[in-house]
Amino acid sequence: LSQRELAGGITAAEVAGGKVATVAIDGMTFLTPVHVGAVVTCYSDVLEIGRSSVRIVVEVWINSKHDGEPIKVTEGEFVFVAIDENGRTRTITQ
Repeated sequence: LSQRELAGGITAAEVAGGKVATVAIDGMTFLTPVHVGAVVTCYSDVLEIGRSSVRIVVEVWINSKHDGEPIKVTEGEFVFVAIDENGRTRTITQ
């Protein structure tokens, strides 16, 4: 969960042009287990940009131990809100 939140937070911070805070996690789906030692890759896409929030979907993939083929292991939606230096919600300017 923390790796997905970091991936989504990086994307949200780029969109928001500064600091963001996680306000919601929705739709977590685990498709297969991630084994110890697996190399994990996170991909994030912006779904929606609001006045002060960004909704991001994050997919997590690993490579198969057997043939190296990529396997999607989980995905989830995160909502981040843009915050100022005092931790208060701020408007996202694009």
